Amino acid sequence: MLVFRKPIPGGGLVVTVHARKGPQENTDITIHRGRVMAAPELTAFPQYKAFLGRPWSDFSRTMYLRSSIDDLVDPAGWMTWVGAPSSRYSTVDYGEFQNKGAGASTERRVNWTGYHVINDLRTANIYDVTSLINGELWLPGTGVPFDAGV
Repeated sequence: MLVFRKPIPGGGLVVTVHARKGPQENTDITIHRGRVMAAPELTAFPQYKAFLGRPWSDFSRTMYLRSSIDDLVDPAGWMTWVGAPSSRYSTVDYGEFQNKGAGASTERRVNWTGYHVINDLRTANIYDVTSLINGELWLPGTGVPFDAGV
């Protein structure tokens, strides 16, 4: 569960900030079956809008898979990085797959070359815990609950 709280003055509401040095680096942030929501005290401040993430580097990669997204999330979904070159938004890899909730609609999401709606399970599985970190081999021993596939 990812809960937005009222920010400090001048602060923002962003769930993820990811960076990679290049496309060959097999890292990302995947929110799988997560819940993105506002804390109760924040619901009284509708002027605040939240974002799923913003790209810290040219090869940032972040995915939301089968997650529940609250209406606090701005319809654009993703936030630009102030001062970043416009080319960054063609090299990032940001995606969403079968999310639900009042903030999950992708109809008004950013128009970046690097943003995509994932429409098939095969593509979504590229970003699961098995493909990324071989989690099925070591996570059971930690006691951390997880789903091996999407």
